[in-house]
Amino acid sequence: MSRVLGYCRDAALAAVVPTEFTDLFLACFRIPNTFRRLFGEGAVSVAFIPTFTRVNDQNPQEARKLFGSTLQVVGLVTAAVVTLGLLFSGWFLPFFLDIPDDPANEGLIHLSQKLLFWMFPYLILICLAAVATGVLNTKGSFFVPAATPLFFNVCIITATLCYWNSSDPSLVWLGIGVFTGGCLQLVLLLPSLRKVSCLPLWRKNPFVDPNLKQALSLFLPATFTLGVTQINLLVNTKFAMALGEGPNSYLFYANRLAELPLGVFGIAIAAAAFPRFAKGAIGEDREKL
Repeated sequence: MSRVLGYCRDAALAAVVPTEFTDLFLACFRIPNTFRRLFGEGAVSVAFIPTFTRVNDQNPQEARKLFGSTLQVVGLVTAAVVTLGLLFSGWFLPFFLDIPDDPANEGLIHLSQKLLFWMFPYLILICLAAVATGVLNTKGSFFVPAATPLFFNVCIITATLCYWNSSDPSLVWLGIGVFTGGCLQLVLLLPSLRKVSCLPLWRKNPFVDPNLKQALSLFLPATFTLGVTQINLLVNTKFAMALGEGPNSYLFYANRLAELPLGVFGIAIAAAAFPRFAKGAIGEDREKL
């Protein structure tokens, strides 16, 4: 359902927003999305879920402390990335978006900075949600974490309609849609965490958590390998923006169509299977694994 609604979201963007503006929006959104896949989805599946599964089998209370420590560290790191990104956006955005340094383009640069102002904090929200999703999947809860992207897609579609019906259309509507969708994705996980009795426990100093140190030791090589793919995507976006109006949007839409079956089948099966793989590996049950 989420993937189909995501297709509808992209179709709405393509139908309503002029190509020159979808180019800008999609390129700006690529920036937080790249870090999301590094610090969120990739790190959670490779580093956090196996460690949390092991600790939870031994001591559920310590697992809740690991959950809290991970949230604190992920929140701090992503907040630092967002702060630096916003502070230096005036330097790297014109280069990344291939906007010539010309007084005539000041309005376009200002618009891209406003977009990034709304969309970059999405990185913090979605990475925290990814950690919470990993906990819920380990606890055998899959429906709610898989359903939260539905609300993100609804927010983007609503923002697109607001853009369409506005007397003075602005891409900022889409930036607000991204931020609102990120908030909903995180907040809607809280009742499920309470239901499985796994709300996080906080430490004054999360870096002293020995289980967190083990997760971080797995995270660093995973980030390096995942980073290669994400840098490729950034380079593709840079090349597409340099080709003029349209190519970045076309590349995005084609990629989304290609990812539709991957998301419906491959990623869905992996999300359900990975916590079970982790339990089999930790218990050294090779037959089960």
